Amino acid sequence: MARYDFLIVGGGIVGAAIAYRLAPHGRVAILEKEAQPGYHATGRSTATFVESYGGQAAHLLTVASRGFLESPPAGFCDGALLARRGNLRFARPGQREQLAQTLAACGQRIPDLAIISQQDALALCPPLRPELVDCALYEPRAADMDVHAIHQGYLRAARAQGADIYTETPLEHIERPTEGNPGRRQDARHWRIHAKDRVIEARWLINAAGAWADNIARLAGVRPLGITPKRRTVVTFTPPAGGAIDHWPLVRDADESFYFKPFGGDILLTPADETPLAPCDAQPEEIDIAIALARMQAATGIAPSHLASRWAGLRSFTRDERPAIGRAADEPYFFWAAGLGGYGIQTSPAIGFMTAHLLADAPLPTAVEADLTALIPDLAPARFS
Repeated sequence: MARYDFLIVGGGIVGAAIAYRLAPHGRVAILEKEAQPGYHATGRSTATFVESYGGQAAHLLTVASRGFLESPPAGFCDGALLARRGNLRFARPGQREQLAQTLAACGQRIPDLAIISQQDALALCPPLRPELVDCALYEPRAADMDVHAIHQGYLRAARAQGADIYTETPLEHIERPTEGNPGRRQDARHWRIHAKDRVIEARWLINAAGAWADNIARLAGVRPLGITPKRRTVVTFTPPAGGAIDHWPLVRDADESFYFKPFGGDILLTPADETPLAPCDAQPEEIDIAIALARMQAATGIAPSHLASRWAGLRSFTRDERPAIGRAADEPYFFWAAGLGGYGIQTSPAIGFMTAHLLADAPLPTAVEADLTALIPDLAPARFS
């Protein structure tokens, strides 16, 4: 029987970031049901780092993550994790106020975030139809992320610090710690986890299972939070002949009904769909692909004739669409790191910092300590009690 201080369920990017940060503070293991960590949400990301994207919690977590992603520690990766892309959010006539609200909420922490004219917006992305663009919010520091390098960097560094990673090891049964009945097992303060052919004991059970997070809670006898997985569809296609696209930013509309960006020589496009589903290996639906293509053509006149690829992933949301980071209200040794709402990759450094701070009293980075400290009570799962 293996025994750990911290057992993390889920080897996606959030579970990997937590393992990396906790490994110096105790024995750590990751349990991953798939053959490779990151098969689901992490492996299906559109790989974009946008500090103004999402609600206030996602904004603050992303801002707090930039320093690590811009300057990772020596040996973490072989190259840069971020590549400048820019983010252009255009407003149709009558929508300027939506951009002004985002600017007011995020501008203090995002240098150079500004509302730009129609002319400047069209210069950044010429195919946009002028009649649809009143103005735009431009975020020059938005970037493409090397998701594979970030994820593998966490896993590699966690292993180097002694963490174990078990793949193809789905949970089957969890025995909850029971104080006051020490005869039940050697140490009643530890969880006992049955996973495939393994029995593992752990002081802390950390739930980073993404779309399956509520299922893990039920197995552990912990009250679920009501997390809802939602499908997001993505396609890529060959750009029109004769036009250079590498300089385009990420482009989305004020309503966030679709977005597109250059992607490995192709154009990546999503209808920004959010279709509730049970946890599953999500697959794209033809109707969502058709909606994406129609919105692209309406906004730019570009009518893709051939799709290079298509996929779908699950983004998981709590009821208030803020992440759940912290101890369960009904079980102090069960820790939630779930409901990231599609922002898990760009916020993973901050979530790792917060989790190590809460579970191992690790100090928060000085530059972001105030923001992360203020977020801790706002993200605590006890708010759903």
